[in-house]
Amino acid sequence: MKNIYIGYISVFRTNENDTAEITYSLSLSGRADRINAKLSNEACCKAAINNIALNKQAEKLDMAICIISPGVQTVQSSYNYFKKRISEYHKEVTSDIEICSVNISDSDEQNNVFSSTLKAISDKITEFAQANDEDIAIHLDISGGKRNAVILIQLLTKCLSYYGYKTHAYYAELTGTNEGRVVSCDTSYRQMDILDSVNEFLSHGNAFPLHKTLYSGINHRTDILIKAMYDISETITLCRTKELPEKMQRLHSAVTNYRNTAGQSHITDDELMIYILLPLIEKKFFNGEGEPDLCRVIRWCIDNGLIQQALTIYAQLIPKYIFDKGLIANARLLLQAVAERNNNREDYFEALTELTITEDNDRRNQLSRLRNVRYIGENELPYRAVLGVDRTTVQHVIADVMLIKKIRHCVSHADTAINANQAYCTYAFDTYGYKTYQNNGFTISNIIEDVCRALDRLEAAVTEMAD
Repeated sequence: MKNIYIGYISVFRTNENDTAEITYSLSLSGRADRINAKLSNEACCKAAINNIALNKQAEKLDMAICIISPGVQTVQSSYNYFKKRISEYHKEVTSDIEICSVNISDSDEQNNVFSSTLKAISDKITEFAQANDEDIAIHLDISGGKRNAVILIQLLTKCLSYYGYKTHAYYAELTGTNEGRVVSCDTSYRQMDILDSVNEFLSHGNAFPLHKTLYSGINHRTDILIKAMYDISETITLCRTKELPEKMQRLHSAVTNYRNTAGQSHITDDELMIYILLPLIEKKFFNGEGEPDLCRVIRWCIDNGLIQQALTIYAQLIPKYIFDKGLIANARLLLQAVAERNNNREDYFEALTELTITEDNDRRNQLSRLRNVRYIGENELPYRAVLGVDRTTVQHVIADVMLIKKIRHCVSHADTAINANQAYCTYAFDTYGYKTYQNNGFTISNIIEDVCRALDRLEAAVTEMAD
């Protein structure tokens, strides 16, 4: 492991000789140490040197990158002082250290424009990384610079996180006359990693960073929740749709347990970070009553760019969902008749096709309408099944399922268009206005629009049932 210090060098208020030396206490490594320094940057850099030397016997601080503004570049500059004192101190502890600088212009500093500075820092780290084929830890000093330096530090932290570097952070503060302390921000940075990891799951469907950051293998509420989130991510990514309802129920149980037990026993700082984001997890996967919601999972897939997964879940699970929600009720005889033709295997999609008929080969096909000839009454279907909502709504919902099943087939086989003659007649597409069929519209945006409109109709029908 190689170690790099990065700090925004402060300016002496007068000069080096007139600046008092401060004695800083350290408590970064489970033991108390004291160092002397005139600059807060000096204190933080020495703290990093001590921390590395105490915890990693074979390691040292390999490089220090100093961000300096024109005000620091004087004959009696704080940068020159910093280089001299850190070089001397590093030799006492370990060996020589490479110290270099990155300049920031007055105009950039005044206008909060830090892109050039970030590029210069990135170039130095990249060059160092290429010459040293090892993992790199960044020791970030957040003490120096003007007030707007915090903006640069935030940008730098975000940039470094994308490289995957392990980041430590320190700041120095005065605690009395000529006394101070150096404080580690590692806990706060770890918590930022946790928040980013949860967001990675919610926004991109990737639970691996959270699993890597927090999972300990101990069977307590945090591990149970992380495992449930990881299983959902894996199940959806691999299109294991048959397992999804069970995994959703496990996530629901894990979230409920986490919320209920957090106030009953000691909760750690790390757990609090997850607790803060529980409402977002619930909003993504559960309905207003707090129950797992298949439609929300499909929307989550779409939001995360998991288009094929969204299509697969819709095509394979929504047919049963339609029956479970009562849009088609009293369907035991219907499902039984279908199962008898399929070696006693339930097939909810085929059961839906039982409710459609071809009356006119030129104008209608399987999607065109629910078959009227088999109705006993307005809301009754074949095999004594009953409509839960109006006929037009159910007809449209069934049409959506069949279209999305066809879209999924085309995506899986890399087709570039849906062939209406192959599956459906133009009547159905003209009636419902599917964008994936019209005018060679087989694009990601049109697929998403058709699926979202289908979800809107399905959710509206379920809500109507509930009312």
